[in-house]
Amino acid sequence: KQWYQRRVNANEVKEKWLNIQKRSYTNWINEVLRPTGVVVNDIVDDIGSGVLLCKLAMLLTMKKIKYQRNPKMVFQRQENIQKALILIEQSGCKLIGIGASDILTKNEKLILGLMWQLIQHFHVFQSIKNVEKMKQQLKSEQLMGNARDGETDEIYDNDLKSSDKQKKSSAIKRQILADLNKRLAKRGVEVDNLTKDWKDGEALCALVDYNVRGIYDLYLDSDPVQKVAQSMIAAYKFLGIPQLIEPEDFISNLIDEQTMSMYLSCFVHDGIEEISVDLFEGIKKKEKSTDCDSALIPLLRS
Repeated sequence: KQWYQRRVNANEVKEKWLNIQKRSYTNWINEVLRPTGVVVNDIVDDIGSGVLLCKLAMLLTMKKIKYQRNPKMVFQRQENIQKALILIEQSGCKLIGIGASDILTKNEKLILGLMWQLIQHFHVFQSIKNVEKMKQQLKSEQLMGNARDGETDEIYDNDLKSSDKQKKSSAIKRQILADLNKRLAKRGVEVDNLTKDWKDGEALCALVDYNVRGIYDLYLDSDPVQKVAQSMIAAYKFLGIPQLIEPEDFISNLIDEQTMSMYLSCFVHDGIEEISVDLFEGIKKKEKSTDCDSALIPLLRS
């Protein structure tokens, strides 16, 4: 009985974790697709015809393909999906463990895996793609101040270019953390990871406060959900950063580094540095418009 209960609990936890991923990835997809007016409600169901995937692939790669806009037959849906996957791979995003048949059969795990590969390549990595700039940063910061003996910026650069996805993911995570801590230092906050150190909402408040002065003090005594919610509202209003994660999911113990990096990487984009706002004195430099077709497009196309 105890074994059965543990298994049930494990399945419930897995389902909640997958739902967090699903909600967050759906938010990202909807932001990318905003110029088309298409709204995704369920990734697994909506992606099946290949039409959605074709539109997503064209927006991400900025290239056009011909596809069946109203596929009736299975082979037409499969052809759409294959065209989209080929276009994505031709752009340099090497897809692993996913094929047209997996999408047609609605394999949730593999479809979410595909979405993460798109997010990592076209969104997270693009936010920090300037390798030469990163090398200079790492030199000045002595590889984030805690380099391993014998490690150099050249090794770090090789990790970013590596075909080994694990090495590349590790390098991306380290760079994101370095850039985030650079901003958080203004408020004396430091994080060592992309998950547990963000649970109380203080780090996100401090991160947004780097550009939107006053929000940290304003919500310092608020509960975690309130801190996160208000920080996300300010990030969208003044920085054009969309709310890709629900506040309750952001502070959840089940959220993973992948999902968190999707949102937090928005803050390390070069364009964010130019924005400076004071909540109590008004706009000092400029307010980023949120009326553009998609707030993610500038990040994806930089």
